[in-house]
Amino acid sequence: MFHSPFNLRSVVARVVFIPISLALLAMTGACSQQAPDVEGTGGAGTSASITYPTLHKTITIDGLDIFYREAGPQNAPTILLLHGFPTSSHMFRNLIPQLSDRFHLVAPDYPGYGNSAMPKVDAFDY
Repeated sequence: MFHSPFNLRSVVARVVFIPISLALLAMTGACSQQAPDVEGTGGAGTSASITYPTLHKTITIDGLDIFYREAGPQNAPTILLLHGFPTSSHMFRNLIPQLSDRFHLVAPDYPGYGNSAMPKVDAFDY
């Protein structure tokens, strides 16, 4: 059993997948805004009155430490940002501040990537 800093069941129930989030970005024009390469600043050009910092957290799941970035109000719709191969949640460092005033964002690093645990190949099914 693991202890989560956020309600995982609630997050899974409210997840908005990447294609939907990209459509939202296109509709709101957030893709055209330039963000600085600094996390937690709220993004350049944003008119949000509240700035949500990007928090760097770790959760233990099945004995593995999984690193994730989290930002935004927890009662807002959640967007789960999943990175591709061979990247990590670091790829979302500019996007997270731009969306954190409207969405609850969670960007995990897969096992073996970024700041998550790197189990041996013979001990983990990658």
